[in-house]
Amino acid sequence: MQPEPKNCIWRMVADVPQAIEAVRRLYFDRKLARELGANGRRFAVGFGIETQVAAWHETFSALARLPAAIAAPAAACAPAPRS
Repeated sequence: MQPEPKNCIWRMVADVPQAIEAVRRLYFDRKLARELGANGRRFAVGFGIETQVAAWHETFSALARLPAAIAAPAAACAPAPRS
């Protein structure tokens, strides 16, 4: 087990020799390390605050443009109040 450095969640390294070999490969293959790093950064951008705020803004804006009869059917599907 090893701690994840940012939030200290413990995670298991199932195959330690394989993990060591993967780190060594990245250490010695700098082109691969740069490529995987760039891929990771591109992927992470999709989860950045600005990107997520824009996505949620578009979702709520689209809902706000719907007629009330279409936008509110979820209330009809809500569970009945408990007595």
